Amino acid sequence: MATVRKSIVIEGTRDDIRPLVHDPEAVLARDNNIYRFEPDANWPAVGSQLELGFKTFAFNIDGVATSLEYDPQTMNLVYRIEPENFEPGLWRWTFDQHDGQTTVTVEIDYDLPGSYLGKALDKLVVQRQNAKQTERTLAALKAQVEGTLQVKEARAQA
Repeated sequence: MATVRKSIVIEGTRDDIRPLVHDPEAVLARDNNIYRFEPDANWPAVGSQLELGFKTFAFNIDGVATSLEYDPQTMNLVYRIEPENFEPGLWRWTFDQHDGQTTVTVEIDYDLPGSYLGKALDKLVVQRQNAKQTERTLAALKAQVEGTLQVKEARAQA
């Protein structure tokens, strides 16, 4: 099993992040590797599902994510993605708020099917790519949240 774990500090509170983190339009605008994000009406409540499509390397991967744990107050979320033709993966998002900032952490546990060579390639190539994409996703969320806050502040001053 491979694990990717990345964090970023966002200048804003959970309440600043909340409207953007699961909104389909916001997700599609910030994540260049996601081409489909269709949550059911209860997402991210436990048991709810999300139809997801994302690009990795030369593959388009479609699947369903099921929420396993969700705390509406902290926004912490654990979900399992079951992609077509690939092994399932487990995603954990945490939102630790402190002094007007929020540390957002994403941890992904996944396996790729295949032989010993496939597992070696996973360690060398896929894990690096997944880590870079996770960093890009977090940086884009930070820019989106902080940009929204700057617009709100400008409007308030006008």
